[in-house]
Amino acid sequence: MLNLGVGDLASSLISRRSNGSLKTELVKLSQELGSGRVSDISASTKGNLAPLASIERSLVLNNAFSVSASQVNIKLNYQQAAISRLHDDVSQFGPQLLTASEGGRQSIEPIISQAAQLFHSAVSGLSTNIGGVYVFSGVSADTAPLQSSTDLLSALRSSVTGITTAEGFFQQVDDWFTSAGGFGTVGYTGGPAGISGTQIGESDEIRLPLTANTEEIRNALRDLAVVALMGAGDFLGPDAEYLELGQKVGAASVESADGLVQTEAQIGLLQQRVEQITAQSAAQRVSLTLAKNELSVADPFETATKLEEVQFQLESLYLVTAKTARLSLTEYLR
Repeated sequence: MLNLGVGDLASSLISRRSNGSLKTELVKLSQELGSGRVSDISASTKGNLAPLASIERSLVLNNAFSVSASQVNIKLNYQQAAISRLHDDVSQFGPQLLTASEGGRQSIEPIISQAAQLFHSAVSGLSTNIGGVYVFSGVSADTAPLQSSTDLLSALRSSVTGITTAEGFFQQVDDWFTSAGGFGTVGYTGGPAGISGTQIGESDEIRLPLTANTEEIRNALRDLAVVALMGAGDFLGPDAEYLELGQKVGAASVESADGLVQTEAQIGLLQQRVEQITAQSAAQRVSLTLAKNELSVADPFETATKLEEVQFQLESLYLVTAKTARLSLTEYLR
């Protein structure tokens, strides 16, 4: 009977291959035991990667929605700040004019003089942009919502020239701000609010309805413009008409301030909604991350057991290799 054996060279190659394989497995199991995660998810899930792909897709969408929600929230914060300043400006001089007008022209002129600059700051505040995005320009976010305050007053002057009655002057300014050929064409340079909103969740979107052409904002700008024109000496009516115009714009500004309160409340509701959706998104992101980790988690007991087995096999291989290396013809013939 023919006996076939393994030559020294072949035996050495087999030993090296086994040694390399066991060392690779040892390193892998050591890393898994230390990190608590499997190194080969495909093997651990037996090739079924569909759940993992679904989770990762949901995480990508979740992160995208979070970015959109953050951007919307920034715009709302800027809008709220601008409307709050506008409300403070309008509500500041209205009651003062109503009270001071009872004391004659000399009583309201200082108030008019101080309030005349508020129109310029209001236009500047409404023209706020964040990285080139104008928050009061509607869908035309890359365009400033308003002409400069100087250009707006120049356009208004041409329409009120020669009017010397309080009723006629105020009405003309009001008509200019409400007509399409006035503020809607010359003053407001942004776009409409837009129909669709920004998606910040799988089934949630936020629409920003506010622009610098919103009625409540137009009314406030109208009142500030009247005061600015009065302060610049553009109303040439007699003292009685001057006082009446002061009373009229004072009363109108009180109503405008009330309208801006409603606008602030509207923005506040949108901010609250964004915060709620953001919180839900954060909770979902935690759940998805935990589910993803669960698919790649390594059983510490099973991993430690395999590690001990590999260590034993490697030690056995070293022992056999050492004994084989000591073999000689003399030892064989004994």
